[in-house]
Amino acid sequence: MYLQGVLGGQIGPWGARPIAADGSEVADASFAKAEAAGTNVGRLALEALGRPGDFHDVPDPRLAFRTGDLLLRVENVFYHVGALAGVLDRDFVGLDPERPIDDDNMPYVRSRVSYLELGPIAIVTAPGELHPELFVGGYDGSWSFGVPIVAADNPNPPDLATAPPPPYLRDLMDQQPGIEFPMVLGLAEDTVGYILPRWNFELSASAPYLEEASGDHYEETNSVGPTCEAEIVGPMGQLVTWRRP
Repeated sequence: MYLQGVLGGQIGPWGARPIAADGSEVADASFAKAEAAGTNVGRLALEALGRPGDFHDVPDPRLAFRTGDLLLRVENVFYHVGALAGVLDRDFVGLDPERPIDDDNMPYVRSRVSYLELGPIAIVTAPGELHPELFVGGYDGSWSFGVPIVAADNPNPPDLATAPPPPYLRDLMDQQPGIEFPMVLGLAEDTVGYILPRWNFELSASAPYLEEASGDHYEETNSVGPTCEAEIVGPMGQLVTWRRP
Protein backbone atom coordinates (compact mmCIF):
# COMPACT_ATOMS: atom_id res chain seq x y z
CA MET A 1 0.00 0.00 0.00
CA TYR A 2 1.16 3.52 -0.79
CA LEU A 3 0.17 5.89 1.98
CA GLN A 4 0.80 9.57 2.61
CA GLY A 5 2.99 10.62 5.52
CA VAL A 6 3.72 14.09 6.89
CA LEU A 7 3.36 16.18 3.76
CA GLY A 8 2.40 19.63 4.97
CA GLY A 9 4.63 22.67 4.75
CA GLN A 10 5.03 22.38 0.98
CA ILE A 11 7.74 19.77 1.36
CA GLY A 12 8.68 17.74 -1.65
CA PRO A 13 11.43 16.85 -4.10
CA TRP A 14 11.80 20.38 -5.47
CA GLY A 15 13.76 20.24 -8.71
CA ALA A 16 13.78 16.44 -8.75
CA ARG A 17 14.09 14.76 -12.14
CA PRO A 18 12.84 11.16 -11.91
CA ILE A 19 14.17 8.70 -14.48
CA ALA A 20 11.65 7.49 -17.06
CA ALA A 21 11.54 3.97 -18.53
CA ASP A 22 13.72 5.07 -21.48
CA GLY A 23 16.43 6.36 -19.12
CA SER A 24 15.69 10.04 -19.66
CA GLU A 25 15.14 12.60 -16.90
CA VAL A 26 11.65 14.06 -16.60
CA ALA A 27 11.80 17.67 -15.42
CA ASP A 28 8.46 19.26 -16.32
CA ALA A 29 5.42 18.91 -14.09
CA SER A 30 3.31 16.44 -16.03
CA PHE A 31 1.69 13.01 -15.93
CA ALA A 32 4.95 11.62 -17.32
CA LYS A 33 6.81 12.94 -14.27
CA ALA A 34 4.24 11.48 -11.87
CA GLU A 35 4.39 8.16 -13.70
CA ALA A 36 8.20 8.09 -13.56
CA ALA A 37 8.22 8.94 -9.86
CA GLY A 38 5.59 6.30 -9.05
CA THR A 39 7.38 3.65 -11.08
CA ASN A 40 10.61 4.31 -9.22
CA VAL A 41 8.86 4.13 -5.84
CA GLY A 42 7.39 0.78 -6.88
CA ARG A 43 10.81 -0.47 -7.96
CA LEU A 44 12.33 0.48 -4.61
CA ALA A 45 9.50 -1.33 -2.81
CA LEU A 46 10.04 -4.50 -4.84
CA GLU A 47 13.78 -4.36 -4.19
CA ALA A 48 13.10 -4.04 -0.45
CA LEU A 49 10.77 -7.05 -0.53
CA GLY A 50 13.52 -8.99 -2.26
CA ARG A 51 15.89 -8.55 0.68
CA PRO A 52 14.66 -11.20 3.14
CA GLY A 53 17.29 -10.24 5.68
CA ASP A 54 15.43 -6.98 6.28
CA PHE A 55 12.37 -8.82 7.62
CA HIS A 56 11.80 -10.83 10.77
CA ASP A 57 8.91 -12.59 12.43
CA VAL A 58 7.24 -11.00 15.43
CA PRO A 59 5.93 -13.74 17.71
CA ASP A 60 2.62 -12.93 19.39
CA PRO A 61 2.46 -9.29 18.21
CA ARG A 62 0.51 -6.93 20.42
CA LEU A 63 -2.53 -5.29 18.79
CA ALA A 64 -4.06 -2.08 20.13
CA PHE A 65 -6.43 0.46 18.58
CA ARG A 66 -7.83 3.74 19.84
CA THR A 67 -9.86 6.44 18.10
CA GLY A 68 -11.48 9.73 18.99
CA ASP A 69 -13.85 12.31 17.51
CA LEU A 70 -12.84 15.93 17.04
CA LEU A 71 -14.55 19.28 16.75
CA LEU A 72 -12.50 21.70 14.68
CA ARG A 73 -13.09 25.46 14.72
CA VAL A 74 -13.32 26.78 11.16
CA GLU A 75 -12.10 30.37 10.96
CA ASN A 76 -11.07 30.31 7.29
CA VAL A 77 -13.46 32.59 5.39
CA PHE A 78 -12.81 30.65 2.16
CA TYR A 79 -14.25 27.58 3.86
CA HIS A 80 -17.22 29.59 5.16
CA VAL A 81 -18.11 30.76 1.66
CA GLY A 82 -17.48 27.34 0.10
CA ALA A 83 -19.70 25.51 2.59
CA LEU A 84 -22.52 28.05 2.58
CA ALA A 85 -22.50 28.12 -1.25
CA GLY A 86 -22.64 24.32 -1.43
CA VAL A 87 -19.22 24.01 -3.08
CA LEU A 88 -17.90 22.14 -0.04
CA ASP A 89 -20.16 19.26 0.98
CA ARG A 90 -19.56 19.59 4.69
CA ASP A 91 -21.99 20.26 7.52
CA PHE A 92 -21.17 22.92 10.07
CA VAL A 93 -22.03 22.40 13.73
CA GLY A 94 -22.36 24.96 16.51
CA LEU A 95 -23.34 27.70 14.06
CA ASP A 96 -26.48 29.81 14.30
CA PRO A 97 -27.39 30.28 10.62
CA GLU A 98 -29.61 33.24 11.49
CA ARG A 99 -26.64 35.25 12.74
CA PRO A 100 -23.52 36.45 10.92
CA ILE A 101 -20.34 34.43 11.41
CA ASP A 102 -18.08 36.15 13.94
CA ASP A 103 -15.94 35.25 16.96
CA ASP A 104 -19.08 34.45 18.98
CA ASN A 105 -20.74 32.46 16.20
CA MET A 106 -18.03 30.39 14.55
CA PRO A 107 -18.70 27.12 12.70
CA TYR A 108 -17.09 23.80 13.64
CA VAL A 109 -16.73 20.56 11.71
CA ARG A 110 -16.54 17.01 13.04
CA SER A 111 -13.44 14.98 12.32
CA ARG A 112 -11.46 12.05 13.73
CA VAL A 113 -7.99 10.76 14.66
CA SER A 114 -6.96 7.16 15.38
CA TYR A 115 -3.97 5.26 16.73
CA LEU A 116 -2.90 1.70 15.95
CA GLU A 117 -0.17 -0.52 17.37
CA LEU A 118 0.73 -3.81 15.69
CA GLY A 119 3.81 -5.42 17.16
CA PRO A 120 6.69 -2.94 16.73
CA ILE A 121 4.67 -0.65 14.43
CA ALA A 122 2.78 2.41 15.66
CA ILE A 123 0.55 4.44 13.35
CA VAL A 124 -1.31 7.65 14.13
CA THR A 125 -3.67 9.28 11.62
CA ALA A 126 -3.79 12.96 10.69
CA PRO A 127 -7.00 14.24 9.06
CA GLY A 128 -5.15 16.58 6.72
CA GLU A 129 -1.65 17.62 5.68
CA LEU A 130 0.43 17.57 8.86
CA HIS A 131 3.50 19.80 8.99
CA PRO A 132 6.55 17.56 9.55
CA GLU A 133 7.82 19.62 12.49
CA LEU A 134 4.69 18.72 14.42
CA PHE A 135 5.78 15.09 14.16
CA VAL A 136 9.58 15.23 14.49
CA GLY A 137 10.42 18.72 15.75
CA GLY A 138 13.76 19.33 14.09
CA TYR A 139 14.04 23.02 14.88
CA ASP A 140 17.73 22.39 15.60
CA GLY A 141 18.31 21.16 12.06
CA SER A 142 18.47 17.49 13.02
CA TRP A 143 15.84 16.53 10.42
CA SER A 144 16.69 18.96 7.62
CA PHE A 145 19.45 16.82 6.03
CA GLY A 146 21.70 19.80 5.44
CA VAL A 147 19.00 22.01 3.94
CA PRO A 148 18.55 25.36 5.73
CA ILE A 149 15.42 25.37 7.90
CA VAL A 150 14.71 28.98 6.91
CA ALA A 151 15.60 30.24 3.46
CA ALA A 152 18.15 33.06 3.45
CA ASP A 153 15.88 35.25 1.29
CA ASN A 154 12.79 34.85 3.53
CA PRO A 155 11.59 38.42 4.20
CA ASN A 156 9.63 37.34 7.27
CA PRO A 157 11.53 34.47 8.92
CA PRO A 158 10.05 32.68 11.92
CA ASP A 159 11.63 33.12 15.33
CA LEU A 160 12.87 29.58 15.98
CA ALA A 161 13.58 30.52 19.59
CA THR A 162 9.82 30.49 20.19
CA ALA A 163 9.35 26.98 18.77
CA PRO A 164 8.14 24.41 21.31
CA PRO A 165 10.60 21.99 22.94
CA PRO A 166 10.26 18.19 22.79
CA PRO A 167 8.69 15.75 23.23
CA TYR A 168 7.08 15.79 19.78
CA LEU A 169 4.65 13.23 18.39
CA ARG A 170 7.41 10.94 17.15
CA ASP A 171 9.08 11.07 20.57
CA LEU A 172 5.82 10.08 22.27
CA MET A 173 5.40 7.13 19.91
CA ASP A 174 9.02 6.06 20.36
CA GLN A 175 8.48 6.02 24.11
CA GLN A 176 5.71 3.41 23.91
CA PRO A 177 6.84 -0.09 24.98
CA GLY A 178 8.03 -2.25 22.10
CA ILE A 179 7.57 0.37 19.36
CA GLU A 180 10.34 0.54 16.75
CA PHE A 181 8.58 2.07 13.75
CA PRO A 182 6.46 5.17 14.47
CA MET A 183 4.47 6.41 11.47
CA VAL A 184 1.91 9.04 10.57
CA LEU A 185 -0.77 8.48 7.95
CA GLY A 186 -1.57 11.87 6.47
CA LEU A 187 -4.87 12.75 4.79
CA ALA A 188 -6.36 9.82 6.70
CA GLU A 189 -10.04 9.66 7.62
CA ASP A 190 -10.54 13.30 6.60
CA THR A 191 -9.15 16.21 4.57
CA VAL A 192 -9.33 19.46 6.53
CA GLY A 193 -6.37 21.24 4.94
CA TYR A 194 -2.98 22.02 6.39
CA ILE A 195 -2.27 21.27 10.04
CA LEU A 196 0.45 23.69 11.08
CA PRO A 197 2.10 24.96 14.26
CA ARG A 198 0.27 27.65 16.19
CA TRP A 199 3.53 29.41 17.11
CA ASN A 200 4.20 30.18 13.44
CA PHE A 201 0.60 30.63 12.22
CA GLU A 202 0.55 34.04 10.56
CA LEU A 203 -2.23 35.68 8.56
CA SER A 204 -2.24 38.62 6.19
CA ALA A 205 -3.15 41.78 8.10
CA SER A 206 -5.14 43.20 5.19
CA ALA A 207 -6.94 40.10 3.88
CA PRO A 208 -6.73 37.12 6.27
CA TYR A 209 -6.96 33.74 4.48
CA LEU A 210 -7.61 35.50 1.15
CA GLU A 211 -3.96 36.50 0.84
CA GLU A 212 -0.91 34.91 2.44
CA ALA A 213 1.29 36.78 4.88
CA SER A 214 4.79 37.78 3.85
CA GLY A 215 7.27 34.90 3.91
CA ASP A 216 6.35 31.23 3.79
CA HIS A 217 2.74 31.37 4.92
CA TYR A 218 0.77 29.87 2.05
CA GLU A 219 -0.50 26.99 4.19
CA GLU A 220 -2.52 29.29 6.46
CA THR A 221 -4.76 30.14 3.49
CA ASN A 222 -5.76 26.46 3.28
CA SER A 223 -6.13 25.67 6.98
CA VAL A 224 -9.27 25.63 9.10
CA GLY A 225 -7.61 28.12 11.45
CA PRO A 226 -4.99 28.76 14.13
CA THR A 227 -6.50 26.37 16.67
CA CYS A 228 -5.99 23.30 14.45
CA GLU A 229 -2.76 22.24 16.18
CA ALA A 230 -4.37 22.15 19.61
CA GLU A 231 -7.54 20.51 18.29
CA ILE A 232 -5.81 17.84 16.18
CA VAL A 233 -2.21 17.27 17.29
CA GLY A 234 -3.16 17.46 20.94
CA PRO A 235 -5.63 14.55 20.65
CA MET A 236 -3.16 12.63 18.48
CA GLY A 237 -0.69 12.76 21.35
CA GLN A 238 -3.36 11.84 23.87
CA LEU A 239 -4.27 8.72 21.89
CA VAL A 240 -0.62 7.70 21.69
CA THR A 241 0.01 8.01 25.42
CA TRP A 242 -3.38 6.86 26.81
CA ARG A 243 -3.35 3.76 28.93
CA ARG A 244 -6.27 1.86 30.36
CA PRO A 245 -6.78 2.87 34.04
